[in-house]
Amino acid sequence: MKKVLEAICDLFFPLPEEDGGRWLLQEPFCGRCAQPFHALDSSPESCPNCHGTACHFDHARAMYLSRGSVRDMIHQFKYERAFWLRRRLVPAITDGYRRFYDGWGHHAIVYVPLFSKRERWREFNQSEVLAEGLGLATGLPVLKALRRSRETTVQAKLDRVARRSNVRGAFDLTDTAQVVGKKLILIDDVLTTGSTAGECARLLKKGGAAQVDVLVVARG
Repeated sequence: MKKVLEAICDLFFPLPEEDGGRWLLQEPFCGRCAQPFHALDSSPESCPNCHGTACHFDHARAMYLSRGSVRDMIHQFKYERAFWLRRRLVPAITDGYRRFYDGWGHHAIVYVPLFSKRERWREFNQSEVLAEGLGLATGLPVLKALRRSRETTVQAKLDRVARRSNVRGAFDLTDTAQVVGKKLILIDDVLTTGSTAGECARLLKKGGAAQVDVLVVARG
């Protein structure tokens, strides 16, 4: 039934053509946070984003760089309630998983939560939509393991230091039993400095998760 409905949707409401290009995340990039940079050594110790910081997650990967049509799609999806764009972004997150993490033996998917007030305004949590789509494609369960405990300033408006401070203590772990000993995929739409993903990973690790790997549509 789902495939029939999607086929009808594609027939009567085809996706518009994209403007601009899409840039795949390609090596060389940091082995931990996936920031592209040109150096002889692309280890986390030499990465300008990771150096001297505690990321808490084990690895981060993205399907694309946050440029052109990909950046525009994510912005429309999040801030303009363009829910139909899930038909582009869910395949992107799924392709990213298959490209980088297939065969890694993850047990479950977790997503970055929104504060309740912001989710009501947006009408959906973009990270949850991506996570649910990835779960359907891979068969991995999606855990509601994290809760946003307080409202925060939009990260895009802040510098690196302020971003880390902004999200510190902004999340709670809802059920430790869900994550103990698990290898988890943490889903978000974009990763820039890694502050939000790092804080979520810190809590998941504190709750007993064995490994937390981040997957996003785009690397900022």
